[in-house]
Amino acid sequence: MELILRDPSCRGLFLELDSDAVRTLQYSIYVPVRHGVETEICERGAVAYTEVGSSVTRLCPGFARLGDRRAALTLLHEALHCAGLGEKPLAADGLTSDQITRLVTRECR
Repeated sequence: MELILRDPSCRGLFLELDSDAVRTLQYSIYVPVRHGVETEICERGAVAYTEVGSSVTRLCPGFARLGDRRAALTLLHEALHCAGLGEKPLAADGLTSDQITRLVTRECR
């Protein structure tokens, strides 16, 4: 993960949110999903999710099957939410989940 964060364009995604990528990741907490509504989110294809501004990222069972690079990009995607990035449909002016993933993939080589 540290190698990815050396890329200025990747760190820049966090700076645009007045956040620090390393600090955001250091203070993030990763926990497995709870049953109920959270399980439904995983069943719809998510491998991880969080709420905007929350330091807690919930990991779906599918996260364990990701390769290292994909897992790192997923954690960066979720860390952007922790740093304040909203996502459609909840954030009307936000990006979709797929758009955020493409942005992270492009900027965090």
